[in-house]
Amino acid sequence: RVEAALADAAAEIDSRIRGRYPLVGATPALILRACDIAAQDLIGGGEDSPELRRWETAIAWLRDVSRGLVDLDPPSAPPPSAKLVDVESPFAGAGAY
Repeated sequence: RVEAALADAAAEIDSRIRGRYPLVGATPALILRACDIAAQDLIGGGEDSPELRRWETAIAWLRDVSRGLVDLDPPSAPPPSAKLVDVESPFAGAGAY
């Protein structure tokens, strides 16, 4: 049953973005959305369920992908990592209370 739900989710994704992207592999974002769609199919959460909200978010995201508002192509280079800098606290030397 899980495999069928995931296959249905993949078919849903394919049908929504096939025209914009050649689907040769799955990005982490696509896998996440496929799981959200499959979970709603498997669990069938009600009106206020987290599964339904995630399904709605996944469908809205796919709609944005199909409109070109969201890009599936991974960046060519990883984003720069954050660097911690040692900065003196503005409260240094203020004394303890």
